[in-house]
Amino acid sequence: LMATLHLSADQKQHVLLKGAPEEILLRCDVDEKTKLAGLKKVDELAIEGMRVLAFAKKTEKSHLLSLGEEEIKKGFVFLGFVGMSDP
Repeated sequence: LMATLHLSADQKQHVLLKGAPEEILLRCDVDEKTKLAGLKKVDELAIEGMRVLAFAKKTEKSHLLSLGEEEIKKGFVFLGFVGMSDP
């Protein structure tokens, strides 16, 4: 799991996550049906020999100086999966 903190041009702070789909989906505000469907798709890609990363983001309401475990625990919006060839 990798988390990064970004400041946009409009001075909003965004936390971006990338990592294993199971870890990212745990932190996203999606229902169980959506999580299961996503993990099924990940399994399908893995069967085809693909490595899969998931991505998510959230906008922080207060300005942070750094990221800790609390800031990356929940409240993210799922952005999607990327499948990469794993030779």
